[in-house]
Amino acid sequence: MDELWAELWAQAELLSRNGIPISHIDYHNHKVVLYTPFYRVVRHLAKKLCVPVRQPVPGSITGYIKFQGGSGAVDAVREMMTFAVRHPVTTMRLMPHMTPAAYKKEAARLKDEGIGAPDVFIDGYFGRATVEQFAGMVRQLPPGVSELAVHPASIEDRLRS
Repeated sequence: MDELWAELWAQAELLSRNGIPISHIDYHNHKVVLYTPFYRVVRHLAKKLCVPVRQPVPGSITGYIKFQGGSGAVDAVREMMTFAVRHPVTTMRLMPHMTPAAYKKEAARLKDEGIGAPDVFIDGYFGRATVEQFAGMVRQLPPGVSELAVHPASIEDRLRS
């Protein structure tokens, strides 16, 4: 935990020294919060910086939003299963900290500690980027603040190379 705190704080300080304001705490692919004990460090950092954080419960877990043909969360599940096959002992130790209930408990802690976060984090849009899918998703949004993760791009031969 100390190493994680040192790394995240160093990144925050680097941004600050370079005049880049920190508007919120985000994390690539939820890596920092997939193992919920790490989220204690995220909450501490958010309080120290007085900024909101990304919702720790991905929409693929809550099922708030349904996509035609399924969600892009299949890729995340595939990655987790591959890890489990390669590292079964580690996986067994991590599992109690990586359940929907554990993620929801972290979201409740945010509210209890007065740390802002979107009500819904939508992670299942990947691989479904069509106007129809987007419109269908928007129609399903619950009241409140929602965050949609997107990486817009057209994959073409020039980009692949």
